Amino acid sequence: MKPSTAIRGFTLIELLTVIAIIGILAAIIIPAVGKVRESARTAQCISNLRQIQAASIIYATENKGVYLPNMVKHGATTYNWYRNQDFLRILLPNLTATTRIPKSLWCTQASPRVDGTEAAADGAGVGMNTEDLDSDGSASTRTYRQIRQDQIQNPSRKMAFADALDWQILKVDNDGNKGWTGEEKSGIPRAVAFRHGGGNFANVVFFDSHVERRTRKQFNDNPEIWDLKDND
Repeated sequence: MKPSTAIRGFTLIELLTVIAIIGILAAIIIPAVGKVRESARTAQCISNLRQIQAASIIYATENKGVYLPNMVKHGATTYNWYRNQDFLRILLPNLTATTRIPKSLWCTQASPRVDGTEAAADGAGVGMNTEDLDSDGSASTRTYRQIRQDQIQNPSRKMAFADALDWQILKVDNDGNKGWTGEEKSGIPRAVAFRHGGGNFANVVFFDSHVERRTRKQFNDNPEIWDLKDND
């Protein structure tokens, strides 16, 4: 009699064991992949902020020590900082024509649309610190809300730009009632946005171009990073 050549199938217990092992491996690998992606996005956001502030410093060097204003008005037309053509030519020297910061320099965690409306700064998700900025007082043609390099006594401790829902951001109080949100919602102007680290951190670039991530508590009623003029 010939020996049986039938192939023995897996038992139910063996199949369940394999499925359990696959589930365990997936539970280990998927979060790790998510963390790697989050780290990569955070690193890109940090790089983008650093480039924006570096361009702002060059802008100041070329404009008698005056930093990039948050807004420029010529007659009836107003240009916010992210549409300032002199600034964009510094930030993006290889582009022949642009009207705003391109997607490549958006905050990588920012939503391009918020409640059906395009996010502030055309989706860039970056806001300028506008505390202590001055107007030159002109009427029909004016550059306003700006600051000079010599007015910032501690550039390594003063916030220039941060992750935001608006193109400009303002100081918050101890209760966090003004100026920040952890949610991507329309109708919340001048707010710092906490998009990183599970919604617990916002990236901040200081006037010396170094970048840190900060918690909500570190923004609340903290003149060290908000108030630009220590000598006033």
